[in-house]
Amino acid sequence: VKEAWIYKWGNSTVIAENALVEAMKLRQITGGWMIPTYVLDDKDRFAEAEPHLVGDSKLKVLIEVLEELGSEQAIILVQFRHEAKHLSEELSKRKVTNSIVIGGQSDAVRSENITAFRNGGNRVLIGHPAAMAHGLNLQNAHYVIWFSLSYSPEFWTQANDRIHRSGQRNQCTYISLLSLRKGGEKTVDSLVYASVNGKVKLSTALLEML
Repeated sequence: VKEAWIYKWGNSTVIAENALVEAMKLRQITGGWMIPTYVLDDKDRFAEAEPHLVGDSKLKVLIEVLEELGSEQAIILVQFRHEAKHLSEELSKRKVTNSIVIGGQSDAVRSENITAFRNGGNRVLIGHPAAMAHGLNLQNAHYVIWFSLSYSPEFWTQANDRIHRSGQRNQCTYISLLSLRKGGEKTVDSLVYASVNGKVKLSTALLEML
């Protein structure tokens, strides 16, 4: 983009100086939360930027999907750390037991959270594809829900393969949640989905959309 994209609300400001950053912010928005570039306190001093809730449509659909699955275990994949945190909180409010596997955790915490899911202690495992990409067997579940999508076809394939392992006795089901604009127009979610499935070149499609 030739000019920076700037959005302000309250004491928060979001700046996207190029198409890649703008696409990332749009992906945050479709998930329901957006992280400001900076925040000013009541004395115009820089404050810690916390994610802002900008919508809950995708969250509502996720809850509906989990309700339809009954007691079945499921893996929910996210792209942003704040998504994992907020989804875990929302599911806990609804008595859906869950744990998180994401970058920055100690090996002990990661192992404990995975074991709790494998053993059926937790119904849902929320994770980032990069933290679940290699050598992880989760065939105790046969549902994967992509709350937000990865740019990487490699992460897409490897994360999906966590449940498609030797010993899996059920048909594996993969669900991608794609946000739409009012009126049914596609968002950046649809471009990323098409890209990881090899249908479009993401960089070209993003520039055309933005």
